[in-house]
Amino acid sequence: MDTPSLQEQLLALLHRFRQAMKQDLSVGESNINAMHILMLGTIGDNAPCTANTIARLTRRDKAQVTRLLKELLAMGLVHRQANPDDKRSHWLHPTAAGSALMQRVGQTRERVCREICRGLSPAEQQQFQHIAGLMLANLDRLLQAPAAAADEDQHG
Repeated sequence: MDTPSLQEQLLALLHRFRQAMKQDLSVGESNINAMHILMLGTIGDNAPCTANTIARLTRRDKAQVTRLLKELLAMGLVHRQANPDDKRSHWLHPTAAGSALMQRVGQTRERVCREICRGLSPAEQQQFQHIAGLMLANLDRLLQAPAAAADEDQHG
């Protein structure tokens, strides 16, 4: 049997990580998906914050962020209040239920990461973190390149 390619292994790792997270979190949280978790975590880490801040930090389209925020508000995981600095926007905060969910997410991530790293030495884990960091930096450069090229075309 051939060894899977790096691409196949990365995709499998991402898919199985998400499956393990979803399996643990799906109990009682059937409407929650990975994007909800990303939005809620970003709000919790940056509260009070605005939808524009979340869009910038998560690198997501403002319309997608707005739709997800409406869903989180309807689920009672986020609340908003008037932004005293800008009447056109709102401050977003996690509710008690949102904070409790994020605590569960954190515990689940820790458990899943312990399982992923089972049998790996601390040096191997550190090496993986280094390599993953390099790969993420490469992807960031790749994602920024089209925007820079578009700006150059527009202004060049």
